[in-house]
Amino acid sequence: MCLNKFIRKAACCVAFMCFFAVQGKGQEDCVVALETAWFLYDTGKFEEVPRLLKDCMVSGFSRLQMERANRLLILAYLAANQRAEAETTMHRLLRDNPLYSPHPSDSPELRALFSEFSSKRIIAFSAFAGSNLSLARMIEQYGPYDPGTDHGSYSFRKPGFQTGAGLAVFPVSRVEIHLEGIYTYNSFVYSSLQHGFARVRAEETQQRIEFPASVTFDILLSELAPYIRLGASYGMMMSAVTDYSRTHKNTGELFYSPFRSTGINIDEKRTSQTLSAVAGAGIKLRAGRGDLFIDLRYFHSLTCMAVEDKRWEPQTVFDFFYAESDFRLDNLTISAGYRLPVYRIVNR
Repeated sequence: MCLNKFIRKAACCVAFMCFFAVQGKGQEDCVVALETAWFLYDTGKFEEVPRLLKDCMVSGFSRLQMERANRLLILAYLAANQRAEAETTMHRLLRDNPLYSPHPSDSPELRALFSEFSSKRIIAFSAFAGSNLSLARMIEQYGPYDPGTDHGSYSFRKPGFQTGAGLAVFPVSRVEIHLEGIYTYNSFVYSSLQHGFARVRAEETQQRIEFPASVTFDILLSELAPYIRLGASYGMMMSAVTDYSRTHKNTGELFYSPFRSTGINIDEKRTSQTLSAVAGAGIKLRAGRGDLFIDLRYFHSLTCMAVEDKRWEPQTVFDFFYAESDFRLDNLTISAGYRLPVYRIVNR
């Protein structure tokens, strides 16, 4: 250990001489200045450390070098009994890196000073994107013939997608309140067999904006933190488009031509504002100053999507044997994103 200390001091002496041999104040000079400042601290010249690092603290250090320089300044100020300066520097260090914690080899004085400060999250901004399954639920079936025998059903057509942004506040430990705006693209299909020979399909896509408000609870406080979510969401319809089709099974001597009509706007047949209950879970992974997260949610619709007085449109009834049934549109989503908190440094 003594040999290592001797080698370190010898290297710092060389760095000290090199520092005064150059005239520029670029980043390379600041690296030399930082090593020289450590040598001055090791040799008990505490008052010289701030003077040597002054110019480089304005510009010249990388992020990691700045953190190391602030740590050295705190040690030097504490050793020189300049507590006010040490507190100011600790505040600056935590402002630059709210997740900082003392090095195991740091002095008890630095650890005691660190314990007097707290980095509190006050708000966080997030962005995310992902995929969804549209799960339409039949409430009551309607049709131009006998809905008791000509049963239809809804199913998801293909995965949709969503993207959004949000903010979160932190009222108490483990609990977060989230407000978000999410653009959602849904795709699903209604299908039925009428009179035993006519296959009817209505392939629908919807574009919506959801505004969820929810509360999450962190199950564990760790770098890899699972959580659960409960809340509600207000939705606004942007557009709804349907492709209608009617094809036929083998009818023997009779032949029926297929019918198809694509890209039909049905905004007026859909409820423009909806309400959903939201439940979900996810996991957060600390990454830099923020968190990467994977979020799974289920939107349970409380609103019927069909508009009653637009149910019996003559063209769809006669051409496609189709009338709007009452249904609710649930949504199962999975998203990945990143969240960046804003911290406030306070004295405990």
